[in-house]
Amino acid sequence: MGFANHALNYVLNFYEEKFSKNIRSNNIYPEQRCVMHLLAEKSRYLIRAGLPQIELATLKRYDRSKLNLENQWSSHPSDEDRVKALYALNIVKNEVSNKPAIDLLSNDAAIANQVSDKLFSNVQYQQAPTPLEITSFRADFEDRIKKYGINPKFNDFYDYNDPIVKVDISVIPVQAELSFDDLFTDSKVDSLYELLSLKNDKYVVEAICNGEIKLKTFDYEDKKYRYTEAGDLLQKIENDIINIEQQIAIYNRQIHNYFTQLSCEQNLQEEFERKYYDYAAFHKTFDESQAHYTEMVENTAFMFQNMPIADIEARISDLKRREVVFKKKLHKLLESADDGHNLDQTLLLTLNKYIDHDLMYFNVNQYKEENLKILFEAIPAYKKLLDDSCFFKKKAFLDFIIFLEENSAHNKPPSS
Repeated sequence: MGFANHALNYVLNFYEEKFSKNIRSNNIYPEQRCVMHLLAEKSRYLIRAGLPQIELATLKRYDRSKLNLENQWSSHPSDEDRVKALYALNIVKNEVSNKPAIDLLSNDAAIANQVSDKLFSNVQYQQAPTPLEITSFRADFEDRIKKYGINPKFNDFYDYNDPIVKVDISVIPVQAELSFDDLFTDSKVDSLYELLSLKNDKYVVEAICNGEIKLKTFDYEDKKYRYTEAGDLLQKIENDIINIEQQIAIYNRQIHNYFTQLSCEQNLQEEFERKYYDYAAFHKTFDESQAHYTEMVENTAFMFQNMPIADIEARISDLKRREVVFKKKLHKLLESADDGHNLDQTLLLTLNKYIDHDLMYFNVNQYKEENLKILFEAIPAYKKLLDDSCFFKKKAFLDFIIFLEENSAHNKPPSS
């Protein structure tokens, strides 16, 4: 169910980017099923009776939380508890239908179309929208997976990890005995999932410490804690996070040294370093650039509230001051954007208008809706440009090191 919902969100996000092109869906459900199959293929899940088979063991690999807030979430049992409860019912069916549940309804097609119509009813298209055929949707979505996908040879190691070396690599000895497969084993990927779960657990325990989550007791690693002990547990979790981050940093150093050696052997060290530092330099300033986006979101929120005119004018004045740096950052992102960003020409014109003009957002006693529309297109566009730029630089580096590995394997003499 979670995977199906994940796929549905992919479909909805896909069409959000199609609004400006006056494209919509006639029926989102075949598209949802298509995305489920494509994502299942990417994640190497088996397909049985038209549905991805996701075992509890697979879910446990991704979610390694050690927290159990039984009293807090008693109305929402875990997937494991739900499965146990279903088996406890001991229901045996001699004839099983694997058809979608909507097939039980005689007018299923009409209902699916009505739901899809409802989803798109509030979208303000510039002209009558064109429905996208399922074949075109699949081709477009496959291109998107390829564009934003990382080579599966990395075994998902870089889905939640950045290939950044945080220490001087010259002091780390090259470990020649490590092979490519050694560098990207399941155990190393599991460390990343454990780190993510620890960070989520830390967030919840902090909320318990601050009184945002109110409960008397909770379990962690099958040990019961009182809420007054949450502070001590928080320190333990933070120490565990530091230890795993240090271990992952070692993995990143080993990987970097391995590919440094390969690049030297192939006389490609200069290109290797150029691609690495192109990404590393952008990554270093990413948080600062992200902060400018957050600042703009926070400092435009007042426009959705009822306020005295004097307060609105003061907020607008403050916003205009902050816009100076934001526009420079946006302009720089646009200058560095390549063909891979696939910028919509209409959006590009809007962004250039935003950058080049000092737009008035409020006059006398009312907002200037046309200019606000430009502003609220520019802010999320900045975020997408920032995220895409960082990802494409990361992908360019990872594609290059895969090239080094494949080139090395191709040039190795056959074993005797």
